[in-house]
Amino acid sequence: MTDGSDDDAATLLPAALNIAAQWSALPPEHLREALAALDPQLAREHELRMRAQEAREKQMTAEADAAKARAKAEIEKIRADAAAVDERLKRAHAYRMAGLAAGLTISIAMLVASVLVAPHTPWLSGLFAGPGLIALVKIFVLLRSDPEDMRQTSRAMQAALGTVVQPTTLPPSPPGVGQPPA
Repeated sequence: MTDGSDDDAATLLPAALNIAAQWSALPPEHLREALAALDPQLAREHELRMRAQEAREKQMTAEADAAKARAKAEIEKIRADAAAVDERLKRAHAYRMAGLAAGLTISIAMLVASVLVAPHTPWLSGLFAGPGLIALVKIFVLLRSDPEDMRQTSRAMQAALGTVVQPTTLPPSPPGVGQPPA
């Protein structure tokens, strides 16, 4: 056996120095043959590492291209969505402006009609310029209608018609008229 100091020194040396120490015990021809056999092995390992590196680079390139394609598709989708939202907003704006124009036109027409018919039929003028006008403007401008608006309009119409059409009492009918024959 070897003494303890050699074992301690061997464990303290790094692995490379340990291998070099073992080779130094052999004749130089063995080292030349081992190095000559090692060169092709190292070349093969290097070639394998290079191919693996190229494969990783190709895979990374393919993944990057796929990520670019996904990002491009996502951007196109976002642009299409934005264009659709923009188109909806334009249509909503046009619809809103058309409603405002219609409300303004109807309001002006009802007010003009109210002024024109006021000298001849004041009750009709009240209908044109009353709660009906407010209800129509509210429908066209605010785009909403409350049930109370319609109740007020119908009460105003009934009141206006009530003042125009006075209930008349009919004179009593002569005897025998309207009686069933006996």
